[in-house]
Amino acid sequence: MPSSERIIAIATKELHHIMHDSRTLIILILMPLVQLIIFGYAMNMEIRHVPLAIIDYARNSESKSLRESFSHSEYFSVFSLEEKQRNPEQLFFNRKAQAILIIPQGFGVDEEDLQLLIDASEPNNAQLIQSYVTGIINSNFAVATPLEIKP
Repeated sequence: MPSSERIIAIATKELHHIMHDSRTLIILILMPLVQLIIFGYAMNMEIRHVPLAIIDYARNSESKSLRESFSHSEYFSVFSLEEKQRNPEQLFFNRKAQAILIIPQGFGVDEEDLQLLIDASEPNNAQLIQSYVTGIINSNFAVATPLEIKP
């Protein structure tokens, strides 16, 4: 096991070498600054314009209000599904939708649950999409209790 005197001598030698080598000094100072700028400003982990399919069985004013709040969001590109297109797996497989929101028939009248299907082939994006949807629903309906998320 190396003694503390030996470790201090090696550290001193390396520090002396770094201080007298301009290229190494530039790399030690410049590289972390460049990374800080790139990771701090250039990289944005938000996703926008997520293709969201909405299947609206309720077709009432509450469901229309919900659809409009998703349409006006910068995070989603909303499209409705026709009766013949309602195959979620095919939409996910063809990359036409990353999420599908199903509004049940009794929505707004009865206490019906919304169903959200998310393509989880990219787990981080799926988590963000779930958060965006939850936020829009909570802000649109001022839900007193938090939404229950079921896998």
